[in-house]
Amino acid sequence: MSTSNSLKQNILRTLKYKDLFGQGLSIIQISYFNEEKIDSYSLLCLCLEELLSEKKIYFFEDKYSLRELDRSQYDEFTDKRKTSMTRFLEIEFFIKLISKISFIKMIGVTGSLASYHYENEEDVDLFFVTEARRVWLTRLIVVLVMKIFRVYVHQNNAKIKFCPNLYISEISLEWSSEKRNIYIAHEILMLQPIYNKNECYQRFLYANRWVMDFFPNFTIYNFDNNYVKSENFFLDWFDNFSQKVQTIFMKKPTHLEELSSDKIHFLVSDHSEKILKNFKS
Repeated sequence: MSTSNSLKQNILRTLKYKDLFGQGLSIIQISYFNEEKIDSYSLLCLCLEELLSEKKIYFFEDKYSLRELDRSQYDEFTDKRKTSMTRFLEIEFFIKLISKISFIKMIGVTGSLASYHYENEEDVDLFFVTEARRVWLTRLIVVLVMKIFRVYVHQNNAKIKFCPNLYISEISLEWSSEKRNIYIAHEILMLQPIYNKNECYQRFLYANRWVMDFFPNFTIYNFDNNYVKSENFFLDWFDNFSQKVQTIFMKKPTHLEELSSDKIHFLVSDHSEKILKNFKS
């Protein structure tokens, strides 16, 4: 298989993955999320032109896709991007507020808002990195503050609903090897950091530089995870106690969540298996 044919196949795979989410991609996005290292921009353009002439892909305005787009579909992309940008502005005050919690090292947005494909009624998914042995104490404070301001995901009649579903500590930045796949790699690279203390986001990316095995056109720079463990017996005890109390009051386990002293990950349902299955088919 020639280089151009190989690249064309990978372009189709890149567009297929995003098509599972109903999204088209710009040429820059295609280059970054391609599974093949792209050394020639002109070759990428040539492959796209050939795929267009073969009617294997379509182009409208600045988006390439596997299906033919019309003005209304493109406008839908544009509207969702505008809605996403508005939502980022609307949550700025609250993010600044909860970032005052001293244990928090990073706050990131994931999901549809991170990919600028957000609709007004959707929850805002938040991802937290905390000091070591402080994830449960952080969650307790975050949830209490969200409930006071009536922006927690389970509260009704809230204009904005936050879903803080993932907390990890700075000693657990690296994703476990058995859960590394193209879906998780996408989620990590699409994450939008909106609070970043002591270059925690850069350390998080470097700890998960395995994502470049899937997307070699990204560059992740070396940031050693130099953290200082807070030696505080009372806070260690309180975090442990907080974990025990919170797990008692949680809803019935779905067996999809991960609950440990340095990681909390809630999943009502796991979409990754279905997406990966459809992507491979």
